[in-house]
Amino acid sequence: MRMTERSAECLSRLHCDQLLNGELEDRDDLKRHHASCQRCTALLAAHRQERAGFAVPRARASRRWTIGFAAVAAAFGLWLVASRDRHDGAETRSKGKPALTFYVKHSEVVREGGPGEVVYPNDAINFTVSTEVPAYLAIVSVDGAGKVSAYYPAGPAAAAIPTGRDQVLPRSVLLDDTLGVERVVGVFCDRPIAVAELVAAVARDAISGGCVTDALTLEKRRAP
Repeated sequence: MRMTERSAECLSRLHCDQLLNGELEDRDDLKRHHASCQRCTALLAAHRQERAGFAVPRARASRRWTIGFAAVAAAFGLWLVASRDRHDGAETRSKGKPALTFYVKHSEVVREGGPGEVVYPNDAINFTVSTEVPAYLAIVSVDGAGKVSAYYPAGPAAAAIPTGRDQVLPRSVLLDDTLGVERVVGVFCDRPIAVAELVAAVARDAISGGCVTDALTLEKRRAP
């Protein structure tokens, strides 16, 4: 079936995931558009079929799997969508606190990242976030050399994130060749604060009121 040209009201692939996850029950405008748009009807049907074909089973924190990343990326236009259990122990978050998690692509292997995950230059990282209330998000990195920079978003202000669990962000990060332990901080705010301001706040370890953080660490080593 040939899809019609996309309009401004058409569903994105992120919208498709959120609809299939039941996260947009209050978006009657999207549902009405989907019902009347041949392109969006076909896109959602294809997305549902592709999700079923690439579904990943639940597992505990020690799980690792190998998948055809190119096939998943082409099918979803995203990294990986998977329902997952939270890590126990050091990774347990306070109830209601926003959470930052991630996946790593090394060569052709995609795996879920864990505490102190070992990564290498040119690995690609894709983040997922969970929040019980809508928020504005920036992801800030403090690399092994102490350089502080923004990973997400590409724009000048923290990006809006809807309520939801394990939301795959649309932008991946290709790791550079700075080795050592890297700290990655997800800053969830109640307003769209400038990314530069949040980068400076992370550098000072002084996050402003109205924001909460969730941090993870990566250990970047020289490729074997």
